[in-house]
Amino acid sequence: MANAGLEQMFYTKEPFKEKAAPKKIKSIRFGLMSSQEVVKTGEFHVFERSLYTQPQRLPAPNGVLDLRLGTSDKKGECSTCKAKMIDCAGHYGYVKLELPVFHIGYFKHIIGVLQCVCKGCSRVMLGSKERAHYFKRFRSPKTEVLQRKALFKALNNKCKNVKVCPHCGETNGVVKKATASLKIIHDKYAKAPVDLASFTKEFDEAIKYNDQLKTLTNKVQDDMNPLRVLQIFERISDEDTELLDLYDRPEHLIMQHIAVPPVCIRPSVEMETGTGSNEDDITMKLMQIIEVNNILRQGLEKGLPIVNFMEQWDFLQVQCAMYINSDVPGLPATAQPQGKPLRGFVQRLKGKTGRFRGNLSGKRVDFSGRTVISPDPNLRVDQVGVPVHQAMVLTYPEKVSRYNIEKLRQCVLNGKMKHPGANFVVYPDGNK
Repeated sequence: MANAGLEQMFYTKEPFKEKAAPKKIKSIRFGLMSSQEVVKTGEFHVFERSLYTQPQRLPAPNGVLDLRLGTSDKKGECSTCKAKMIDCAGHYGYVKLELPVFHIGYFKHIIGVLQCVCKGCSRVMLGSKERAHYFKRFRSPKTEVLQRKALFKALNNKCKNVKVCPHCGETNGVVKKATASLKIIHDKYAKAPVDLASFTKEFDEAIKYNDQLKTLTNKVQDDMNPLRVLQIFERISDEDTELLDLYDRPEHLIMQHIAVPPVCIRPSVEMETGTGSNEDDITMKLMQIIEVNNILRQGLEKGLPIVNFMEQWDFLQVQCAMYINSDVPGLPATAQPQGKPLRGFVQRLKGKTGRFRGNLSGKRVDFSGRTVISPDPNLRVDQVGVPVHQAMVLTYPEKVSRYNIEKLRQCVLNGKMKHPGANFVVYPDGNK
């Protein structure tokens, strides 16, 4: 028997639902999306290059137009939520990249982090006293955002001048972006001629048989490809991420998975002839990324000449960069599209015709108009002239009182086609 003072308990299969009480949002923090979160958000792995199956011309399974991502057809049905286009907001997929690539949005910050950490032990190249000083500054609640940026810049400049890591003794040089490409190079021996001499001495025997090596050994540079950078970032401790002014893990700056957006934001437009369709730029770019990714997968499985393999990896880097921002400066001429430029996500958002200024702030609304203001000697200083056509279209409600009843009665008599007039009268019961 249950105790008399206890409430009766009910067992049900219904899930627990919180009370719909209003909640106060304390703060919002923007961060980096990890590969695990991209996979968790996506419904399935997209790996099929084809858009449609032939001859039925249906969206290809596991492709970028798969019905599990939603539908752009008014009569179609989403395979995930079984809803029509008007009710389905769409669902995400993901593409697993065979090799990591740099995120073009974080490219400068990746270089900044590499300039601060040792390429051997992945620790920030500061002594114990300097580390304590910067920890104190970064952890202070009084440090504002602009101060944190200035603090990281000062730390970055200090680490740039460190030639030998104080923790492991590894030689570190200048880290910079390579010209006309999306590559990062590490000029390890730029500030260490003694180390360069010992390095070139290892090639003395080879130079005897090939004189051309002598000119190349003095220009030796370390290629910081995305895979190597990812390995360096993964070894960075959580403590050092505070010094780098990062809220998340630094390896999230490298792209290993790409989110495939719903079909409804990149709809296919059927041609009038019915023989095909015009695809969105995002869809076409995703198709190219998947194609290159499949080539890399086959190259890893079956083998591919190293020169061709590296070319495909570089091409994947360019395609992923243009997927986000198609106006990337410094791209090779072969990567630039001919004719109409493709629109990446950045181009969809920024500018006068972008999502914010063009569709949100500047969208068409009722009861508003725009015209040219010009001076008129017949107007008072506190008056503005409005064209008659706009004055007849734009309306505002005015309550009837004993002070304005005669004026409003005349407006009703004038009607809609004469200014000043009234479009309709609203009675106390709500009828017009």
